[in-house]
Amino acid sequence: MTGRNGIDIPAAAFDVSRSAELIFRDEPNDAVKIEYSAPIEFEIDGAPAVRYTAKASNLARKFDCDPIAASLDIVATQGYSNAAVAVFMIVSYEQLDGSLSRNTIDQIVSTLRRT
Repeated sequence: MTGRNGIDIPAAAFDVSRSAELIFRDEPNDAVKIEYSAPIEFEIDGAPAVRYTAKASNLARKFDCDPIAASLDIVATQGYSNAAVAVFMIVSYEQLDGSLSRNTIDQIVSTLRRT
């Protein structure tokens, strides 16, 4: 989780979702393919929220056990204390023992609540 000030919820979600470039790429022009979802608008306890999913494929592998695909899910909503916007991130590497399924990621997002 991180926070953002001076930016609205949709812009914060979009901005942080583009972190996939830094997380999944080794080089700026490598063979990694990243696909971004359209924004999904919903509410968390009556507060507006926006979600993006970035799916990365063709990840560079240094070892046979390294994943070849991954996802980054971003949810931004109203901040709770020090920041105007709270941003939640879920990174999941696919095809590894213990990898999170899409259903599990959706369940995690569905449990977000204001406290």
